[in-house]
Amino acid sequence: MKLYEKWNKWKSRDKISGKNMQKKKLIDKNIIQKISIFFILLIAITLVLSINFFPDKILLKEGQICTKDILSPGDFEFADVEATQNLREKAAKSIKEVYDLNLANIENVEKEIDSFFLKIEEYQEKIDESSKDTTAPIVETDSRLTDVELNEMAMANEINEDLGLYISEQVIVGYLQLDNLSLEKIRVDIKSSVRKIMEQGIKKDDLENAKKQLIREVYF
Repeated sequence: MKLYEKWNKWKSRDKISGKNMQKKKLIDKNIIQKISIFFILLIAITLVLSINFFPDKILLKEGQICTKDILSPGDFEFADVEATQNLREKAAKSIKEVYDLNLANIENVEKEIDSFFLKIEEYQEKIDESSKDTTAPIVETDSRLTDVELNEMAMANEINEDLGLYISEQVIVGYLQLDNLSLEKIRVDIKSSVRKIMEQGIKKDDLENAKKQLIREVYF
């Protein structure tokens, strides 16, 4: 009786251990399947995402037109040197020159012009006084005129020295021979033209052009 009970216990224990083994194998199998499915999905997703990184293989012959857009793997810049230079020149020309306009300089120049014409009037009075004092005979008229011209040239030289100018002596002599109305008109015209040109702005490179413009403004 005892032997039979032991045998039944051993048999039942064997059945339990067999069930446990089957259950364990089933669990292990499920784990392996899940891991396999995970890796398969991971590989599939990676392949799908990587398709965009692999360009299509396009076979073309020389002279053949491609029907698809070919995307460059990188960015490239090709500079058109001539076109770029032209655009730079146009941009530079479109920018207006900026000058630091100093009104004090214009006023100083106008004062110098006034001083010059005042000197002319001053020396004209001297010429008039000297001509009144002249009592030379008619026979010596030609000689006396020559002396007057020499005197005027000397006066022109004095005017340049007094004012620190470098105006042609012949030009100053020409002014000395003008009447007051003509001198006043020239003075006003010169001041107006000088102010107009200086307000436009004068660069060092354009100084000669500014002088020519002043001459045209005054005499034409």
